[in-house]
Amino acid sequence: MARAGGAYVVRDDDSAGLEPGNVDKLYPYTLKGLTDALEDARFRSFAGPPQVVLVMGETGMRVIRRYEHGRETTAGNAAGLTVPPRPAPPRPTAASRTAARAARTNPFSAAPGRVMMPSC
Repeated sequence: MARAGGAYVVRDDDSAGLEPGNVDKLYPYTLKGLTDALEDARFRSFAGPPQVVLVMGETGMRVIRRYEHGRETTAGNAAGLTVPPRPAPPRPTAASRTAARAARTNPFSAAPGRVMMPSC
């Protein structure tokens, strides 16, 4: 069942500051409408300019997806949102590097709690 006043819109990405992109069709605010809008945006982006999928409601429009060359990209500039970078993994400490080196070089060293017996 569609929500009153809601719809999905697919249009050319206007993040370059030009006039808003071409809107060919409104999709109903249903799951089928969403999947159709996402599919159409992806296919239209293969041969043309980048496409954005927007949710249109009473308060305005909001970008939910952006497609470029048939692949989903971050909505970044089009939505006015920035995607925070992923934090770097923690660097190994000197103690962990030493333990790892000892385990690689000495086949008889065992992890804590594990007993290894040499074969005779």
